[in-house]
Amino acid sequence: MLDAPKGLEYWKEGKNGDYIDPEVPEWAKKEYLEYMKLMTPKTDKDGTTKLY
Repeated sequence: MLDAPKGLEYWKEGKNGDYIDPEVPEWAKKEYLEYMKLMTPKTDKDGTTKLY
């Protein structure tokens, strides 16, 4: 299980999905991007979708 992000208070929810406030510290932006990359489903060449 993943630990809760330290910069979670900077995450916002909009009508087009989640985003991070552009005025936050760089470490929080990096953390957000890394977390979103982990949570994005990946489809391999056989059409199997995996969520890590």
